[in-house]
Amino acid sequence: MQLNRYLLEDIVMKRILSYFAVGLLGMLCGIVIGLKLSQKDHWEVIQEYRSRIEDPRSYEPAGPPGLLVADDLPDIGPSLAALVAKGELNHVDLVFPNVPYSRDVTTYWMQKCGEVDGIVEATGNHEYVEFKTSGVQPFHTNIWFTNEAKEEVKELIAGIESFANRKREPASGSGAPQSAERSVTDVVASWEDLGIWLPSSDEVALIRSALPESLEALRVGLKHDDAHVRMSTAYVAEKLGADAAGLTPDVLHRLQVEPKLIVRVYLADALAAMGDDSQDILDPLRGEFRSEQDDQVKTSLGGALVRLNSPEAEPEAWQWLLDSLKTFPPVPPDGLEERQAFWERRWGAVRHLRETRGKEEVLLPLLTKLRDNPATPGWVIKQQVADAVEEMESRAEASTLP
Repeated sequence: MQLNRYLLEDIVMKRILSYFAVGLLGMLCGIVIGLKLSQKDHWEVIQEYRSRIEDPRSYEPAGPPGLLVADDLPDIGPSLAALVAKGELNHVDLVFPNVPYSRDVTTYWMQKCGEVDGIVEATGNHEYVEFKTSGVQPFHTNIWFTNEAKEEVKELIAGIESFANRKREPASGSGAPQSAERSVTDVVASWEDLGIWLPSSDEVALIRSALPESLEALRVGLKHDDAHVRMSTAYVAEKLGADAAGLTPDVLHRLQVEPKLIVRVYLADALAAMGDDSQDILDPLRGEFRSEQDDQVKTSLGGALVRLNSPEAEPEAWQWLLDSLKTFPPVPPDGLEERQAFWERRWGAVRHLRETRGKEEVLLPLLTKLRDNPATPGWVIKQQVADAVEEMESRAEASTLP
């Protein structure tokens, strides 16, 4: 498993204080919690946390430019403590006094943690503490890992220590390096090391300023061996919108051969934003929609069809999106992965439907019900539904004005 997507210290730091509080209580806290939940329950809590933290779409901007925060994450601190108390996990709290906190050591630590299957969670330095000392901060990490990963963790520690006394610039609040003096080719190549991050607004602006020549670098990115580079390229194409219309055939071809579901989602979203509504695009996109088995991808494909064409011209896709807004029935599944997919389908449908004009009378009752349903997760409401309702209410009110 690749866990580097949820090891960014700035993102997970919201949970650090609760981890420390649990750590101070030690075994007693873990044992008390363990009486209420089984070991399987604790692992399921961690699994649900991963499913949310590994999805880049779970994040929204917060604070300084480039800082992302995931909303409504399960609190895994008690479960980590309980599994440590039961002997299923080990926990180390390490400070490296001779290793300055820097982007280089952070990148190394994240990559190595992502390569070790037995590292369940890891946290590190952050810039947002209430009582921050002056001077260069030493590197600090907490790691939770299985017994099978002990040797790998020892190697990780040795690797971190190798950064001792190196002269490095302090790590910025962003997980991605700045793109001010880099070529577009360098920017695209760097996306392999983004981890949880998607390209920054500065990088999007740089690529936009270099159009149309920069499209060639994006074509290369769509064919990259690394899935995160392909996903990041699709994300940038979506942000560029109609300015990247020349990339549409390449994005469509990548969609037709792309094996990774999450990348297919981003590719479909890019097609929706770039705006090419020719039959050369719509016909194969319609075929992809009809044959798609994954609900999340199908929702993005349906959204692209409706946005590029119209609800009337794409009745199958339109009905899929309308069905995606419904809550009870159907009832969310019990399984963690299935329940996550259930809500991701609704999240994605709202994301596309809020761009649909002239259907407020149909959509508003469904969206309002989805917003007001107490079972709807906060991240679905906050990231999509609440704003969609507000936007559509404004449009509906404006349409009645004389």
